[in-house]
Amino acid sequence: MDYACPFWRSAARSHIRKLQVLQSMCLRIATIHLGAMVNRQIHDDLGVPYFTDYMGSVTQRFDSKVADVRNPIVTQLGSHLR
Repeated sequence: MDYACPFWRSAARSHIRKLQVLQSMCLRIATIHLGAMVNRQIHDDLGVPYFTDYMGSVTQRFDSKVADVRNPIVTQLGSHLR
């Protein structure tokens, strides 16, 4: 999920939602919180941002790095991802 963050921005919201559900389920299993604890509390307690928030920050860093590259192929790649 982390490796392809800049590419996920062009995915449908329904697909992003599925990734968020997967992330939350993994956190619940890893911390043995299968009960009535809300996802936000689990994310906050562990210091793990929601996938959409994390994806946004990684994508911003990617965009800023692509903007500094002078290779036209890489520059075009950045514009196609938006």
